[in-house]
Amino acid sequence: MDKFRVISDLHLDINEKYPLELKDKDAFTIVCGDTAGETELGIEWIRANVRRGIVVNGNHMPYRNAGRPLKDQKTMDEFRRWLAEEFPLDADVSYLDAEVGRPAKVVDGILFLGSCFYTDFRISEPTWNPDGDPALNMAASERRMNDYRFGVTSRSFPLGPDEAPSYEPLRPRDLAEWNARAFREFDRILSENEARPDPLPAVLATHYPLVRDILEHNFYVEPPSEARSYREFTWGSYANDLAGWLKGHPSVKCACSGHVHDPEKDFRARTPWPGGPLMVHNPRGYVAHGHARWFNAETFVDVGAWTCSETPPTEAEEAERKRISDEYFRKLMAFGCFF
Repeated sequence: MDKFRVISDLHLDINEKYPLELKDKDAFTIVCGDTAGETELGIEWIRANVRRGIVVNGNHMPYRNAGRPLKDQKTMDEFRRWLAEEFPLDADVSYLDAEVGRPAKVVDGILFLGSCFYTDFRISEPTWNPDGDPALNMAASERRMNDYRFGVTSRSFPLGPDEAPSYEPLRPRDLAEWNARAFREFDRILSENEARPDPLPAVLATHYPLVRDILEHNFYVEPPSEARSYREFTWGSYANDLAGWLKGHPSVKCACSGHVHDPEKDFRARTPWPGGPLMVHNPRGYVAHGHARWFNAETFVDVGAWTCSETPPTEAEEAERKRISDEYFRKLMAFGCFF
């Protein structure tokens, strides 16, 4: 392998008016979560577009439950098992999930580690939670994020009078527990790798970013239905603050993530500190909201040099991307959403 592609947050269900097909389907591809809230749709797209690669889940995984009767809803573990069955570890496309004992795979001499990773809710936000109090971040997350409306963690029997089981809803503490589990697995595997005489280069594939600076360089603009403070109060739901931990694992050459939809152009690929790993963030996001203006499905990491390159979009693709983005921002300006 001389290169691999990085993409995330395709949101195929939300972006149904903007279909996407990869040009080079043979390129090894890392899909960093949120391919679609409709799990079947995401699986179908990956099978049609990715012939070799790594897949992790995203926070939209339980959104398939929206609007379905209780008896037809799936728990978080059932979604994970579904993806694991579709993309086995010994297949060309593999689902990695450190939370359920599927943390890593070696491909062509590269150690890939994968997990949604979630968040420990300890990230600080300078204006209202400068100390990174996890209790405050959890409360803000549960109040404002749709994940908890659709996610369920367990099913209870016997059936009720409507012949539907009862469920335990997803809570922020579940995300924090899964984050801790994934962190321990990543740390263990990286430590074992670095204890070898000749450590393998490691690539981390997560949905949630591992460093907080992506939040400081996010160009996301709230739609008219959301308050200006929405993003500020949900920082704890969008990233981790693990720069110090990453510095202690020199075998990590690249860390790929998603979840934060609209980073500044220069923050799609960067090395955040001298000698640090290449951080790649290439989300498509919600196209109609202008998120995809910097997204490029032909974004690759060059193995060995550990640099990022991309095939420039055609003039027609660039014009269409600009048109969609400009149209959305004109609507925002009409509603006075730029403060």
